[in-house]
Amino acid sequence: MIKLPSVLLPPEFSKLLQFNLHQFDKMDGLDSIYDKIDLSIHTKIIIEKFFQHITGKRGVHNFLRYLGWINFRDRFGSVYLYFMLYDRYPEVTDTELVKDILDLENKLAKYSVDGHSRSFLLFYYLKMASIHILKNKIFDQEQSETEKISEQITESFIIPDEIYQLLDYSEIKTWYIDWVVLILWHFNSYLGKDKMRELLFKKDSTDSKESKDFGGDKIKFNYQNFYSILTGDQKKEFASNMLAYGHSIGVKDIFFEHLRV
Repeated sequence: MIKLPSVLLPPEFSKLLQFNLHQFDKMDGLDSIYDKIDLSIHTKIIIEKFFQHITGKRGVHNFLRYLGWINFRDRFGSVYLYFMLYDRYPEVTDTELVKDILDLENKLAKYSVDGHSRSFLLFYYLKMASIHILKNKIFDQEQSETEKISEQITESFIIPDEIYQLLDYSEIKTWYIDWVVLILWHFNSYLGKDKMRELLFKKDSTDSKESKDFGGDKIKFNYQNFYSILTGDQKKEFASNMLAYGHSIGVKDIFFEHLRV
């Protein structure tokens, strides 16, 4: 399993990707999302710079109404990806930078609850993390940094097909699809697909309210059944990677509160 780095994502953007947009849409309209978070002056300047020419108006609410959430999200996310790649902001937004993220998000669509962008968040983090690692690896080589990154970026942190096959066993969708995929990815890497299937279909008479389950009536994902048979080194790596992801997306309570996925 690859060691995941802590790459702090833009905090306001990361928070937006974790909102339940259907809830906000029904309550106040999509533009009210921004009333729920405090935008820094720096972020407001970035948004004005890249979106004012599109709408001809100023103000985040106007941009969001004009573009719609998904279009705004993709364009906004491309700005930070460009900065991560080239250490400078682009002249205009470029949604080609998030095309691979959108393709992967679509693969997870049938497993996740509609109304938020947690799949997008996961793949956005993985792409940012891969850029971070590749830049650190090749900074002293002859070929230009950005050329090498563009060649390797889509090959880094690829979720194995086995994870999607495991998700196919589930009869219900999950809110926290990003965490579910990360956990399954690690356990599958450590235990192998045969052992994973054995444990997923295991009838466990000791199931309790404190176990973390997903899957419905057909299968039960009991976290302890998997975690308890990992080696000490695997547990350390697993914890390190979960902490790295949580820190990167600005989540704290997930490490202190019980989470039903």
